[in-house]
Amino acid sequence: MIKFLCGAVLMIGCFYAGIRVEKHYKTRRAVAEDFVAFLGYAEREVRFAKRNLVELIGGFHGKTAEFGAHLKQIASALGDRSKPEPICRFLGKEENGVVTSFFRDLSRTDAAGQPKLFAAYRSLAEKIAGGAAKFQKEKGELTKKLLTLGGVACLIVFV
Repeated sequence: MIKFLCGAVLMIGCFYAGIRVEKHYKTRRAVAEDFVAFLGYAEREVRFAKRNLVELIGGFHGKTAEFGAHLKQIASALGDRSKPEPICRFLGKEENGVVTSFFRDLSRTDAAGQPKLFAAYRSLAEKIAGGAAKFQKEKGELTKKLLTLGGVACLIVFV
């Protein structure tokens, strides 16, 4: 009976770990899609409403709270030059660099250069979102399935 309980606890733990890994990749994909959506929103607002950067960041409501928190960190870092660049824990090093450089470039660009800036970063953001979707499908789902099967194998070994 003890062996069965230990095996069941181990199986449940493996299944939970798989769900957490899959959730990480889902959140990463949602953050990347929020960045693409923010670029579209920012382009419309800058082009037609002539809003500044702080108003843009405050007015955007994405799918994830993680991207909203990252936007607030970026706004405070842009306001205070001495702060280090914020890093979103769901994005990789290169993706964080793209997001940070977009805001840095947007704050330095005039109205004539902004359409080119948005077009360039939109293509980069779509590549990031495509890669995140691919990672979610390949790594997230596969890891969940493998950890679940590993948990079942541990249950079989213990029993």
